[in-house]
Amino acid sequence: MKKLLLFTTALLSANSITIYNNNLAHVSEDKNISVKEGLQTVKYTNLPKSIIVNSIAPDIKSKDINIYSMQFNKSQNFAKAVLEQNLNKEVSFFAKDKKLISGKLKKINPIIVESQNRFYTVDSAESLIFASYPNEDSINSYLEIKLSSKKSQDSTIELNYLINNLNWFSNYTITLKKDTLNMKVWATITNNSDKEFKGYKINLIAGELNRVRSGDMLARTPIARKSLNYAEAISPASAKVPSKAIEGYYLYKVPFSDTLAKNQTKQILLVDAKDIKYKVYGVATNRSFNRYDSQKLSFAQIIEFKNSKENGLGISLPSGIARVYKKGFYLGEDSISNTPKEQKVKLNTGLFFDIVGKKKIVEYIAKNHYRKVKTQYSIKNRSDKKQTVKIREYIPRYGNNIKYKTSCEKNCSYSEKNAFTKEYKIELEPKKSYTFYSEVEIYN
Repeated sequence: MKKLLLFTTALLSANSITIYNNNLAHVSEDKNISVKEGLQTVKYTNLPKSIIVNSIAPDIKSKDINIYSMQFNKSQNFAKAVLEQNLNKEVSFFAKDKKLISGKLKKINPIIVESQNRFYTVDSAESLIFASYPNEDSINSYLEIKLSSKKSQDSTIELNYLINNLNWFSNYTITLKKDTLNMKVWATITNNSDKEFKGYKINLIAGELNRVRSGDMLARTPIARKSLNYAEAISPASAKVPSKAIEGYYLYKVPFSDTLAKNQTKQILLVDAKDIKYKVYGVATNRSFNRYDSQKLSFAQIIEFKNSKENGLGISLPSGIARVYKKGFYLGEDSISNTPKEQKVKLNTGLFFDIVGKKKIVEYIAKNHYRKVKTQYSIKNRSDKKQTVKIREYIPRYGNNIKYKTSCEKNCSYSEKNAFTKEYKIELEPKKSYTFYSEVEIYN
Protein backbone atom coordinates (compact mmCIF):
# COMPACT_ATOMS: atom_id res chain seq x y z
CA MET A 1 0.00 0.00 0.00
CA LYS A 2 1.34 3.43 -0.93
CA LYS A 3 1.97 5.73 2.01
CA LEU A 4 2.00 9.51 1.62
CA LEU A 5 3.62 11.71 4.24
CA LEU A 6 3.12 15.47 4.08
CA PHE A 7 5.60 17.59 5.98
CA THR A 8 5.55 21.33 6.42
CA THR A 9 7.02 21.30 9.92
CA ALA A 10 8.85 24.19 11.54
CA LEU A 11 12.13 25.04 9.89
CA LEU A 12 15.34 24.22 11.72
CA SER A 13 18.05 26.73 12.52
CA ALA A 14 20.25 25.06 9.90
CA ASN A 15 18.17 26.56 7.08
CA SER A 16 20.25 28.93 5.00
CA ILE A 17 20.04 30.97 1.82
CA THR A 18 23.12 31.98 -0.16
CA ILE A 19 22.47 34.85 -2.54
CA TYR A 20 24.59 35.68 -5.59
CA ASN A 21 24.68 39.02 -7.41
CA ASN A 22 23.29 37.59 -10.66
CA ASN A 23 19.63 37.04 -9.68
CA LEU A 24 20.30 33.60 -8.23
CA ALA A 25 20.18 32.02 -4.78
CA HIS A 26 21.01 28.64 -3.27
CA VAL A 27 18.56 27.44 -0.61
CA SER A 28 19.36 24.72 1.91
CA GLU A 29 16.55 23.55 4.18
CA ASP A 30 16.35 20.93 6.93
CA LYS A 31 12.95 19.54 7.90
CA ASN A 32 11.96 16.86 10.38
CA ILE A 33 10.06 13.83 9.07
CA SER A 34 8.55 10.71 10.62
CA VAL A 35 8.62 7.66 8.34
CA LYS A 36 7.15 4.19 8.58
CA GLU A 37 8.83 0.94 7.63
CA GLY A 38 8.71 0.18 3.91
CA LEU A 39 8.13 2.08 0.68
CA GLN A 40 6.43 5.48 0.89
CA THR A 41 6.19 8.90 -0.67
CA VAL A 42 7.10 12.15 1.09
CA LYS A 43 5.45 15.33 -0.14
CA TYR A 44 7.52 18.51 0.18
CA THR A 45 5.47 21.71 -0.08
CA ASN A 46 6.11 25.48 0.11
CA LEU A 47 8.45 25.53 -2.88
CA PRO A 48 8.85 28.82 -4.83
CA LYS A 49 7.64 29.18 -8.40
CA SER A 50 11.08 30.37 -9.51
CA ILE A 51 12.81 27.16 -8.41
CA ILE A 52 15.25 25.67 -10.93
CA VAL A 53 13.83 22.17 -11.09
CA ASN A 54 16.93 20.31 -12.23
CA SER A 55 18.90 21.73 -9.32
CA ILE A 56 16.80 20.01 -6.62
CA ALA A 57 18.97 17.70 -4.50
CA PRO A 58 17.39 15.91 -1.48
CA ASP A 59 19.39 14.04 1.13
CA ILE A 60 18.19 11.96 4.09
CA LYS A 61 20.30 12.01 7.23
CA SER A 62 19.85 8.33 7.99
CA LYS A 63 21.61 5.23 6.65
CA ASP A 64 18.40 3.20 7.03
CA ILE A 65 16.47 5.39 4.57
CA ASN A 66 17.05 5.24 0.80
CA ILE A 67 15.74 7.68 -1.81
CA TYR A 68 14.63 6.12 -5.11
CA SER A 69 13.07 8.92 -7.14
CA MET A 70 11.45 12.33 -6.95
CA GLN A 71 8.74 14.12 -8.92
CA PHE A 72 8.19 17.87 -9.12
CA ASN A 73 4.68 19.22 -9.73
CA LYS A 74 4.36 22.81 -10.86
CA SER A 75 1.88 25.21 -9.32
CA GLN A 76 -1.44 25.71 -11.07
CA ASN A 77 -3.08 28.93 -12.12
CA PHE A 78 -5.52 29.75 -9.33
CA ALA A 79 -8.39 30.78 -11.61
CA LYS A 80 -8.01 27.60 -13.65
CA ALA A 81 -7.80 25.46 -10.50
CA VAL A 82 -10.99 26.89 -9.00
CA LEU A 83 -12.85 26.45 -12.30
CA GLU A 84 -11.73 22.82 -12.64
CA GLN A 85 -12.76 22.07 -9.06
CA ASN A 86 -16.25 23.49 -9.66
CA LEU A 87 -16.86 21.95 -13.10
CA ASN A 88 -20.41 20.49 -13.25
CA LYS A 89 -21.16 22.07 -9.87
CA GLU A 90 -23.44 24.89 -8.80
CA VAL A 91 -22.13 28.45 -9.39
CA SER A 92 -23.71 31.90 -9.44
CA PHE A 93 -23.14 35.21 -11.18
CA PHE A 94 -24.79 38.59 -11.62
CA ALA A 95 -26.36 39.30 -15.00
CA LYS A 96 -26.23 42.72 -16.68
CA ASP A 97 -29.54 43.65 -15.03
CA LYS A 98 -27.88 42.85 -11.65
CA LYS A 99 -30.05 39.78 -11.21
CA LEU A 100 -28.35 36.83 -9.50
CA ILE A 101 -28.37 33.74 -11.68
CA SER A 102 -27.47 30.27 -10.39
CA GLY A 103 -26.67 27.27 -12.52
CA LYS A 104 -24.22 24.52 -13.35
CA LEU A 105 -20.71 25.24 -14.67
CA LYS A 106 -20.65 23.25 -17.92
CA LYS A 107 -17.43 24.42 -19.56
CA ILE A 108 -14.40 26.42 -18.49
CA ASN A 109 -12.91 27.54 -21.83
CA PRO A 110 -14.96 29.52 -22.60
CA ILE A 111 -16.82 29.73 -19.30
CA ILE A 112 -20.40 28.53 -19.87
CA VAL A 113 -23.09 28.22 -17.18
CA GLU A 114 -26.37 26.33 -17.70
CA SER A 115 -29.42 27.66 -15.85
CA GLN A 116 -33.03 26.62 -16.48
CA ASN A 117 -32.19 25.18 -19.90
CA ARG A 118 -30.39 28.35 -20.91
CA PHE A 119 -26.66 28.77 -21.46
CA TYR A 120 -24.76 31.87 -20.37
CA THR A 121 -21.23 32.93 -21.30
CA VAL A 122 -19.27 34.53 -18.44
CA ASP A 123 -16.27 36.75 -19.12
CA SER A 124 -13.95 35.52 -16.35
CA ALA A 125 -13.69 33.39 -13.22
CA GLU A 126 -13.71 36.58 -11.13
CA SER A 127 -17.36 37.11 -12.14
CA LEU A 128 -18.48 33.77 -10.65
CA ILE A 129 -19.53 32.87 -7.11
CA PHE A 130 -18.24 29.40 -6.24
CA ALA A 131 -19.49 26.88 -3.72
CA SER A 132 -16.04 25.36 -3.10
CA TYR A 133 -12.51 26.70 -2.93
CA PRO A 134 -9.35 24.73 -3.82
CA ASN A 135 -6.95 23.75 -1.06
CA GLU A 136 -3.79 25.87 -1.21
CA ASP A 137 -1.54 22.78 -1.27
CA SER A 138 -3.36 21.52 -4.35
CA ILE A 139 -2.40 24.55 -6.43
CA ASN A 140 1.12 25.30 -5.11
CA SER A 141 4.27 23.62 -6.39
CA TYR A 142 5.31 20.52 -4.48
CA LEU A 143 7.90 17.76 -4.61
CA GLU A 144 7.17 14.06 -4.11
CA ILE A 145 10.11 11.96 -2.94
CA LYS A 146 9.81 8.18 -3.09
CA LEU A 147 11.86 6.45 -0.41
CA SER A 148 12.03 3.32 1.68
CA SER A 149 12.90 2.87 5.34
CA LYS A 150 14.10 -0.25 7.13
CA LYS A 151 12.16 0.78 10.23
CA SER A 152 9.81 3.41 11.61
CA GLN A 153 11.85 6.38 12.69
CA ASP A 154 12.22 10.14 12.95
CA SER A 155 14.81 11.69 10.66
CA THR A 156 15.78 14.89 8.90
CA ILE A 157 15.61 15.61 5.19
CA GLU A 158 17.97 18.17 3.71
CA LEU A 159 16.86 19.80 0.47
CA ASN A 160 19.19 21.94 -1.63
CA TYR A 161 17.93 23.87 -4.63
CA LEU A 162 18.56 26.99 -6.71
CA ILE A 163 16.01 29.71 -7.37
CA ASN A 164 15.85 32.83 -9.47
CA ASN A 165 14.51 36.26 -8.50
CA LEU A 166 16.78 36.88 -5.51
CA ASN A 167 19.63 39.33 -5.87
CA TRP A 168 22.00 41.49 -3.88
CA PHE A 169 24.33 44.39 -4.53
CA SER A 170 26.33 46.73 -2.36
CA ASN A 171 26.08 50.47 -1.76
CA TYR A 172 28.97 52.51 -0.37
CA THR A 173 28.47 55.71 1.61
CA ILE A 174 31.78 57.59 1.83
CA THR A 175 32.15 60.72 3.94
CA LEU A 176 35.29 62.78 3.39
CA LYS A 177 37.06 64.57 6.23
CA LYS A 178 40.28 66.59 6.01
CA ASP A 179 42.79 63.74 5.61
CA THR A 180 40.67 60.65 6.24
CA LEU A 181 37.30 59.26 5.24
CA ASN A 182 34.58 57.13 6.83
CA MET A 183 32.97 54.35 4.81
CA LYS A 184 29.84 52.28 5.28
CA VAL A 185 29.08 49.35 2.97
CA TRP A 186 25.46 48.21 2.82
CA ALA A 187 24.29 44.96 1.25
CA THR A 188 20.94 45.54 -0.48
CA ILE A 189 19.03 42.26 -0.80
CA THR A 190 15.92 42.01 -2.96
CA ASN A 191 13.56 39.04 -2.74
CA ASN A 192 11.33 39.07 -5.81
CA SER A 193 10.40 35.41 -5.39
CA ASP A 194 7.02 34.23 -4.11
CA LYS A 195 8.51 32.62 -0.99
CA GLU A 196 9.24 34.03 2.45
CA PHE A 197 12.47 32.86 4.07
CA LYS A 198 11.76 33.15 7.78
CA GLY A 199 14.59 32.83 10.26
CA TYR A 200 17.19 31.75 7.69
CA LYS A 201 20.93 32.15 7.91
CA ILE A 202 21.91 34.54 5.12
CA ASN A 203 25.11 34.28 3.09
CA LEU A 204 26.17 36.60 0.28
CA ILE A 205 28.55 35.59 -2.50
CA ALA A 206 30.57 38.18 -4.45
CA GLY A 207 32.14 37.23 -7.77
CA GLU A 208 31.30 36.37 -11.36
CA LEU A 209 29.49 33.02 -11.35
CA ASN A 210 29.50 30.92 -14.53
CA ARG A 211 26.17 29.41 -15.59
CA VAL A 212 26.03 26.86 -18.40
CA ARG A 213 23.43 27.55 -21.07
CA SER A 214 22.38 24.89 -23.57
CA GLY A 215 19.54 25.89 -25.87
CA ASP A 216 16.60 26.92 -23.71
CA MET A 217 17.72 24.73 -20.80
CA LEU A 218 19.89 26.11 -18.01
CA ALA A 219 22.05 23.36 -16.57
CA ARG A 220 23.38 23.97 -13.10
CA THR A 221 25.12 21.89 -10.50
CA PRO A 222 23.54 21.98 -7.01
CA ILE A 223 25.82 23.48 -4.39
CA ALA A 224 26.39 21.38 -1.29
CA ARG A 225 25.64 23.35 1.82
CA LYS A 226 28.51 21.81 3.75
CA SER A 227 30.95 23.65 1.46
CA LEU A 228 29.72 26.92 2.99
CA ASN A 229 30.12 25.90 6.63
CA TYR A 230 33.26 27.84 7.44
CA ALA A 231 34.44 28.93 10.83
CA GLU A 232 34.00 32.63 11.46
CA ALA A 233 36.58 34.60 9.51
CA ILE A 234 39.04 36.75 11.40
CA SER A 235 38.27 40.25 10.14
CA PRO A 236 39.14 43.80 11.16
CA ALA A 237 36.82 45.56 13.57
CA SER A 238 35.41 47.55 10.64
CA ALA A 239 33.86 44.39 9.16
CA LYS A 240 30.34 43.94 10.54
CA VAL A 241 29.86 40.79 8.44
CA PRO A 242 32.81 38.35 8.30
CA SER A 243 34.09 37.41 4.85
CA LYS A 244 35.90 34.31 3.64
CA ALA A 245 37.39 33.18 0.33
CA ILE A 246 35.55 30.27 -1.29
CA GLU A 247 36.85 28.79 -4.54
CA GLY A 248 37.64 32.10 -6.22
CA TYR A 249 34.63 33.97 -4.77
CA TYR A 250 34.06 35.77 -1.50
CA LEU A 251 31.49 34.67 1.04
CA TYR A 252 29.93 37.18 3.46
CA LYS A 253 28.18 35.45 6.37
CA VAL A 254 25.52 37.52 8.13
CA PRO A 255 26.14 36.72 11.83
CA PHE A 256 22.44 36.46 12.71
CA SER A 257 19.39 34.73 11.29
CA ASP A 258 16.86 36.96 9.59
CA THR A 259 13.72 36.93 7.46
CA LEU A 260 13.44 37.80 3.78
CA ALA A 261 9.77 38.45 3.08
CA LYS A 262 8.16 38.21 -0.36
CA ASN A 263 8.82 41.24 -2.57
CA GLN A 264 10.98 42.81 0.12
CA THR A 265 14.19 44.81 -0.09
CA LYS A 266 16.42 44.58 2.98
CA GLN A 267 19.70 46.33 3.78
CA ILE A 268 22.41 44.84 6.00
CA LEU A 269 25.51 46.72 7.10
CA LEU A 270 28.61 44.85 5.91
CA VAL A 271 31.37 47.33 6.74
CA ASP A 272 31.62 50.37 9.01
CA ALA A 273 35.18 51.70 8.67
CA LYS A 274 36.48 54.99 10.02
CA ASP A 275 39.56 57.19 9.59
CA ILE A 276 40.75 55.71 6.30
CA LYS A 277 43.62 57.72 4.83
CA TYR A 278 43.02 58.92 1.28
CA LYS A 279 44.39 61.29 -1.33
CA VAL A 280 42.80 63.35 -4.08
CA TYR A 281 44.34 64.15 -7.46
CA GLY A 282 43.32 64.99 -11.00
CA VAL A 283 43.89 62.77 -14.03
CA ALA A 284 43.88 63.67 -17.74
CA THR A 285 44.78 61.44 -20.69
CA ASN A 286 46.33 62.05 -24.08
CA ARG A 287 45.81 59.50 -26.84
CA SER A 288 45.95 61.87 -29.79
CA PHE A 289 49.25 62.41 -31.63
CA ASN A 290 47.93 63.75 -34.92
CA ARG A 291 49.73 66.41 -36.94
CA TYR A 292 49.82 69.71 -35.02
CA ASP A 293 46.81 68.74 -32.94
CA SER A 294 45.63 71.00 -30.10
CA GLN A 295 42.98 70.28 -27.47
CA LYS A 296 41.82 71.11 -23.95
CA LEU A 297 42.68 68.81 -21.06
CA SER A 298 39.94 67.94 -18.55
CA PHE A 299 41.04 66.53 -15.21
CA ALA A 300 38.92 63.87 -13.52
CA GLN A 301 38.86 64.15 -9.74
CA ILE A 302 40.14 60.88 -8.28
CA ILE A 303 39.80 59.77 -4.65
CA GLU A 304 42.25 56.99 -3.86
CA PHE A 305 42.73 54.84 -0.76
CA LYS A 306 44.35 51.49 -0.04
CA ASN A 307 42.33 48.50 1.09
CA SER A 308 44.81 47.45 3.77
CA LYS A 309 44.62 46.48 7.41
CA GLU A 310 47.02 49.31 8.27
CA ASN A 311 44.50 51.70 6.71
CA GLY A 312 41.56 50.38 8.75
CA LEU A 313 40.31 47.97 6.06
CA GLY A 314 42.10 44.87 4.76
CA ILE A 315 38.90 43.05 3.77
CA SER A 316 37.41 41.92 0.48
CA LEU A 317 35.23 44.72 -0.86
CA PRO A 318 32.28 43.67 -3.06
CA SER A 319 31.42 45.51 -6.25
CA GLY A 320 28.86 48.29 -5.97
CA ILE A 321 28.12 51.99 -6.24
CA ALA A 322 30.09 54.40 -4.04
CA ARG A 323 28.50 57.77 -3.25
CA VAL A 324 30.79 60.45 -1.86
CA TYR A 325 29.79 63.23 0.57
CA LYS A 326 31.60 66.03 2.39
CA LYS A 327 30.16 68.42 4.97
CA GLY A 328 26.64 67.33 4.08
CA PHE A 329 27.08 67.83 0.32
CA TYR A 330 26.92 65.13 -2.33
CA LEU A 331 30.12 65.18 -4.43
CA GLY A 332 29.49 62.43 -6.98
CA GLU A 333 29.67 58.68 -7.35
CA ASP A 334 31.54 55.88 -9.08
CA SER A 335 31.44 52.11 -9.27
CA ILE A 336 33.75 49.86 -7.26
CA SER A 337 34.73 46.48 -8.67
CA ASN A 338 35.37 43.44 -6.48
CA THR A 339 38.53 44.54 -4.66
CA PRO A 340 40.83 42.09 -2.80
CA LYS A 341 42.92 43.07 0.20
CA GLU A 342 46.01 45.24 -0.32
CA GLN A 343 44.62 46.71 -3.55
CA LYS A 344 43.93 50.40 -4.21
CA VAL A 345 40.43 51.78 -4.68
CA LYS A 346 40.12 54.69 -7.11
CA LEU A 347 36.89 56.65 -7.46
CA ASN A 348 36.18 59.17 -10.21
CA THR A 349 33.70 61.65 -8.73
CA GLY A 350 33.66 64.18 -11.56
CA LEU A 351 35.81 66.90 -13.21
CA PHE A 352 37.97 69.46 -11.40
CA PHE A 353 36.46 72.92 -11.81
CA ASP A 354 39.61 74.92 -10.96
CA ILE A 355 42.23 72.89 -12.83
CA VAL A 356 42.46 73.54 -16.55
CA GLY A 357 44.94 72.38 -19.14
CA LYS A 358 45.87 72.29 -22.78
CA LYS A 359 48.04 70.08 -24.93
CA LYS A 360 49.51 71.10 -28.28
CA ILE A 361 51.71 69.28 -30.78
CA VAL A 362 54.50 71.71 -31.63
CA GLU A 363 56.63 69.42 -33.83
CA TYR A 364 55.51 66.58 -36.07
CA ILE A 365 57.70 64.57 -38.50
CA ALA A 366 56.45 61.49 -40.31
CA LYS A 367 58.62 59.45 -42.70
CA ASN A 368 58.84 55.83 -43.76
CA HIS A 369 59.46 53.74 -40.64
CA TYR A 370 59.95 56.87 -38.53
CA ARG A 371 57.82 59.31 -36.58
CA LYS A 372 58.67 62.14 -34.23
CA VAL A 373 56.10 64.00 -32.10
CA LYS A 374 56.78 66.81 -29.62
CA THR A 375 53.89 67.80 -27.35
CA GLN A 376 53.56 70.82 -25.09
CA TYR A 377 51.43 70.52 -21.93
CA SER A 378 50.18 73.57 -20.02
CA ILE A 379 48.29 73.20 -16.72
CA LYS A 380 46.92 75.91 -14.43
CA ASN A 381 45.66 75.64 -10.84
CA ARG A 382 43.04 78.35 -10.26
CA SER A 383 42.17 77.19 -6.74
CA ASP A 384 43.45 78.52 -3.42
CA LYS A 385 45.17 75.30 -2.38
CA LYS A 386 47.90 73.02 -3.65
CA GLN A 387 46.72 70.38 -6.13
CA THR A 388 48.22 67.22 -7.58
CA VAL A 389 47.48 66.24 -11.16
CA LYS A 390 48.56 63.38 -13.41
CA ILE A 391 48.74 63.20 -17.19
CA ARG A 392 48.74 59.78 -18.82
CA GLU A 393 50.26 59.68 -22.27
CA TYR A 394 49.39 56.69 -24.47
CA ILE A 395 51.93 56.55 -27.31
CA PRO A 396 50.73 55.13 -30.65
CA ARG A 397 52.33 51.82 -31.61
CA TYR A 398 54.00 52.95 -34.82
CA GLY A 399 57.08 50.83 -34.06
CA ASN A 400 58.96 49.00 -31.32
CA ASN A 401 62.06 51.19 -31.08
CA ILE A 402 61.29 54.27 -28.98
CA LYS A 403 63.39 57.23 -27.85
CA TYR A 404 61.89 59.46 -25.24
CA LYS A 405 62.67 62.98 -23.92
CA THR A 406 60.87 65.33 -21.54
CA SER A 407 61.37 68.67 -19.80
CA CYS A 408 59.39 67.46 -16.78
CA GLU A 409 61.40 68.46 -13.67
CA LYS A 410 61.30 70.18 -10.26
CA ASN A 411 57.65 69.90 -9.21
CA CYS A 412 57.07 67.42 -12.05
CA SER A 413 58.03 63.72 -12.17
CA TYR A 414 57.20 60.92 -14.54
CA SER A 415 57.13 57.13 -14.64
CA GLU A 416 56.85 54.47 -17.31
CA LYS A 417 53.84 52.18 -16.92
CA ASN A 418 55.01 50.24 -19.97
CA ALA A 419 56.90 50.97 -23.21
CA PHE A 420 53.89 52.84 -24.65
CA THR A 421 52.46 54.51 -21.54
CA LYS A 422 54.00 57.40 -19.59
CA GLU A 423 52.53 59.12 -16.55
CA TYR A 424 53.45 62.62 -15.40
CA LYS A 425 52.80 63.81 -11.89
CA ILE A 426 52.72 67.58 -11.30
CA GLU A 427 52.42 69.39 -7.97
CA LEU A 428 50.66 72.70 -8.62
CA GLU A 429 50.89 75.53 -6.11
CA PRO A 430 47.79 77.73 -5.63
CA LYS A 431 47.13 80.09 -8.56
CA LYS A 432 50.19 78.76 -10.40
CA SER A 433 50.77 77.27 -13.85
CA TYR A 434 53.21 74.72 -15.20
CA THR A 435 54.34 73.98 -18.76
CA PHE A 436 56.53 71.12 -20.00
CA TYR A 437 57.29 69.16 -23.16
CA SER A 438 57.39 65.50 -24.09
CA GLU A 439 59.14 64.23 -27.20
CA VAL A 440 58.92 60.77 -28.64
CA GLU A 441 60.73 59.23 -31.65
CA ILE A 442 59.47 55.88 -32.94
CA TYR A 443 61.35 53.61 -35.38
CA ASN A 444 60.11 50.43 -37.07
